[in-house]
Amino acid sequence: MKYENCLEELYSLVDYERLVEYPREFDLARYRGFLENVGSPHKGLKNPIIITGTKGKGSTAEILSSCLRASGRNVGIFTSPHLIEVRERIRVNGEKIPEERFSSIYEEMKPFIRRGAGGYRTVFEVLTAIAFRFFAEERTDYTLLEVGLGGRNDATNVANPILSVVTPISLDHTHVLGDSIAEIADRKMGVARKGIPVVSAPQTEEALKVIEARCRELDAGLKLVGRDLKYEVVQSDISSSKFKIEGETYSLPLLGEHQIENAATAYLTLKTLNESVSGEGFSNVVLKGRLQIVERDPFVVLDAAHNAHSARVLANSVRKLFKGKRVKAVIAMTKKKDHQGFARELAPALDQVYLTKVDLPRSMAPEDLASSFKGLVGSVEVVEDSGEAFRKARESASVNELILVTGSFYLVGRILAEYEED
Repeated sequence: MKYENCLEELYSLVDYERLVEYPREFDLARYRGFLENVGSPHKGLKNPIIITGTKGKGSTAEILSSCLRASGRNVGIFTSPHLIEVRERIRVNGEKIPEERFSSIYEEMKPFIRRGAGGYRTVFEVLTAIAFRFFAEERTDYTLLEVGLGGRNDATNVANPILSVVTPISLDHTHVLGDSIAEIADRKMGVARKGIPVVSAPQTEEALKVIEARCRELDAGLKLVGRDLKYEVVQSDISSSKFKIEGETYSLPLLGEHQIENAATAYLTLKTLNESVSGEGFSNVVLKGRLQIVERDPFVVLDAAHNAHSARVLANSVRKLFKGKRVKAVIAMTKKKDHQGFARELAPALDQVYLTKVDLPRSMAPEDLASSFKGLVGSVEVVEDSGEAFRKARESASVNELILVTGSFYLVGRILAEYEED
């Protein structure tokens, strides 16, 4: 089967990443039945690590992958969503799954995808199954699995982890995961297992109570950044980030102090695994779409922040890293996000906003999004086409201005694709 035909079939399945409505509960029993029919690839994974949380999951996974690879480990990593091309989600040692392998694995599973009383498998479930098979066949030393949504009922959670990682928990996907941090933390802690260690980033008091209670219940040893591991920010500017842990200074090519916190979480994970830590692992991290500078004259920055917490972090980072710059933002968001909270947190760092949309059924109409920004930002303009919105911002920008593209992975992916094509 040609890769293009494979993708066409794949995206004919239910894709909850694109839809407005999706269920509060997913049936993992049916998914396990599907996996059994295709050879139970999840049972062939070596040293799976499940990474959940609200923010920083992908960043922490990428930093951890880079550090393990620097120690000579063969590392598989599954993340979501992708920015440009779906194969970004499934990589071994930084290399995307080849098109022919993706297609051949899909074709082997195809007879079972549309079979059974459970109805069709979803796009995310099939992608997760393809990743399981690929990593098992590649005999990776470690398999890093970023949870797609929540934790307890996520397709990644059929794996049997040797360790679970919890990044900062905040409000997001409340229509599915619950209206409080405690409810969301409870869902996310569904990845914990009896007697299996848990590493956590710093948490709010509300989230930490749930995490600690769950770990006690399961006799799962909890290691917490800030309590069991201290770190010091040495440098955080547009040239690099530097931090000190246990007397050693490390460099990180990612911007923002929140990325140093993610690096500390990865460091504590490595120590819990009894793996060595090298500066090379941190300094070689590649991560797109998170405070990523794609142009410097004027500055163009891409960041996939899409909830109130990440907007607050982004606003603080922009003010600190690009002090004195006038900020023009190009923003698109999807429905059922906290648009008002996002606008409230990000607006203090903005001077002008172009509101647009992405090519998704659940994209928020920019006219509706405008109501969240009006009164908070001096200039608010609606531009239906995202490419045109970016061009208007870019062409009118001076060297003393910063163009910030944010609000959605899909918007960031579209603009990033234009730069990578060039």
